[in-house]
Amino acid sequence: MFVLSSLEDDVPVQPRDLARPLLESVADALRRRYLDRVVPGLGLAVALYSLDAVVGGGGRLYPATGTAGGGAGGGGTGGAGNGGGNGGGNGGGNGGSGAAAEGSAYYRARFRLAFFRPFAGEVLVGTLVEATRWGGLRVAIGGLARGGTADGAGGALPPHPAAAAPASDASAAPPPPSAADAVFRDVLVRPTDMPPKSSWDPKERTWVWSYEDGTPFLMDVGGLVRVRVSSVRYPAPPTPAERRQAQQQQQQQLQQQQLQQQQGQRRAGGEGGGGPAPDDAADADEPPPVGSAANPYAPMEVLASANGDGLGMVDWWTGGEEEAAEGEEEREGEGAEEGAAATETAAAAEAAQEGGRDGGAAPMEEEP
Repeated sequence: MFVLSSLEDDVPVQPRDLARPLLESVADALRRRYLDRVVPGLGLAVALYSLDAVVGGGGRLYPATGTAGGGAGGGGTGGAGNGGGNGGGNGGGNGGSGAAAEGSAYYRARFRLAFFRPFAGEVLVGTLVEATRWGGLRVAIGGLARGGTADGAGGALPPHPAAAAPASDASAAPPPPSAADAVFRDVLVRPTDMPPKSSWDPKERTWVWSYEDGTPFLMDVGGLVRVRVSSVRYPAPPTPAERRQAQQQQQQQLQQQQLQQQQGQRRAGGEGGGGPAPDDAADADEPPPVGSAANPYAPMEVLASANGDGLGMVDWWTGGEEEAAEGEEEREGEGAEEGAAATETAAAAEAAQEGGRDGGAAPMEEEP
């Protein structure tokens, strides 16, 4: 689940940190730059394991305008643990556009990061935070996350200033790090990877698994779910056109829902009755555009399966054990009560016998 990877990158140290010890300032800059960010091919950075070296002497300053020179990207070497793959840190510039005038000094650093990157076949236990007809299940790993407000794993890495887009291009700005309680909240179980005879229940607004005898088992949002990892993928971010399309479709859906609510209120009390408008995003057969509120972009997705013995909702498989344990406790309690009753009966009989013997030995009083 967690692996170590070695990286090398140009790290910006802000002017206010230049008076501090160099290694300390560089380590803090690395944490701000990488933690809670996704490095394609390596995973989600969760901790700075070690700062091995700061090479190249003093820091470098990039000009605010014109072409910034050489910041070569950090080429990741094979990581420790279960491998780290070839990854690069942020791409550096073979001549990029102008960097913002921030005044930071860039130091070349070699370091190791701990990444969250589960391997295929690994079994994970997490919290079910979302269920949709089109997408299946969304599971969060590492704590109870906020249901229904997934915003990815914190965003992709920000670009190196030497290769950054102009500051006026707001669409290229990286999203802020996620503040979710979970370590990772984009474990996806697609409808095709659910147990056989699973179906979407529009009333319960979740998926239901029908057992062999027809017993329905709900996949309750907020419950614990056990899944097996199939693969890890790193989707490309949506283009500006796709973002605009997602915003337009989201506005259309909101207008349609408002119209349905108004129509339902007008019909309230009539033949057709009234009711709240359905959640089109959850009940839709086709996925909404990537980048919309119903289908937010995630730079890293873990595809998993809930089809198999012991997989699915945890309480599906622990219910029988709990009932057996309760039955055993009841049998033990009944046995203890029967034993106590038998002990009381034997004690009463013994006391009666002793009372009879004592009565036979007592002297008889003579009648006057």
